[in-house]
Amino acid sequence: PLIPLYFFRILYVSSNAFLECTSLTSTISPESVTSIGEETFTFCKGLTEIIIQGGVAKIGERTFSSCKGLNEVVIRDGVKEIGENAFFSCKNLCNVKIMGAAVVGRDSFACCNNVQDIYLADGVEALVSGCFDFIEKTESIFIPSSVKTVGQISSQNDASCKAPLFRCAAPSRPEGWYKDWNLAYYDPRFGLGHGHDHYHPVEWGQERE
Repeated sequence: PLIPLYFFRILYVSSNAFLECTSLTSTISPESVTSIGEETFTFCKGLTEIIIQGGVAKIGERTFSSCKGLNEVVIRDGVKEIGENAFFSCKNLCNVKIMGAAVVGRDSFACCNNVQDIYLADGVEALVSGCFDFIEKTESIFIPSSVKTVGQISSQNDASCKAPLFRCAAPSRPEGWYKDWNLAYYDPRFGLGHGHDHYHPVEWGQERE
């Protein structure tokens, strides 16, 4: 069933509120909600669609992690932070639209193996290390000029995987980006800088398609 939260003036959705509610299929947060707590919807395996309205300042840690049925996420302009592991291991997630989150947190979309499209709107400011780890089916991600801080955002399981291509609006690596931000894989037996490093391809000075 759909939970129509918009019928109520709810300010905060508490941690674990819908934990393991396997019959839940869809949820839309009302504009009145300012925060969604940790693990609020974790293991809601029937959840297929999420729309987070711009009134939510922060999506908590592991809020939607392991929602195996989830296939689309829309995060509206106004959301300031996507918490650590917020959508971790949503195995069937295909489409992600981030319309203005200032910070995309550590491992927030890690292990979402089937993601094909990630849209980062102008207004996103930071991509924290690991936010797109082990995303292997996304061909390319456009990074807008609003992004001022980037960690090592997309490790892969093996050296053969070069996806995704990063298309960047900036003409060259901005000062706030980690120098190995596009490192895809390295052999831990040798460590970095010993000829066993593999990097995601990058195109600079690009426009949004």
